[in-house]
Amino acid sequence: MTGRPGPTTAYALARLCFDTLMEYGVLALSAAKGGAVTAALEKVAIGVLAALFLTDRPPEMVDRVYAFCAAVGLPTTLEGLGLKGVSDADLMRVAEAACAPGETIHNEPYEVSPQTVFWVIKAADAEGRRRKAS
Repeated sequence: MTGRPGPTTAYALARLCFDTLMEYGVLALSAAKGGAVTAALEKVAIGVLAALFLTDRPPEMVDRVYAFCAAVGLPTTLEGLGLKGVSDADLMRVAEAACAPGETIHNEPYEVSPQTVFWVIKAADAEGRRRKAS
């Protein structure tokens, strides 16, 4: 919230949460569906609080995230979120809300505009649709 890039410890913690989610997420979901509390579920409970930004991430990480979403049944398209046929105007309103003054999106080490968020949403949807089609 200071306008400066986050400290390296924050990035290290985010990476740890991401790695834990990728390693134990599928097992944790199975445990949760079965009503069981397992070590995997306990490990992931903290990991879901971390945010993962795919911007400028290597293709291998993008593949891992999409594979994880598919493995646990998370949607990877706007249609999967129940937003089939959503208008660009509505997506822009979402992007503008995400970029409102005081939002945590401004903690990124670079300026994030509503137009950038809009295009990231469109790109993520297109990639999700491409992967579903193949």
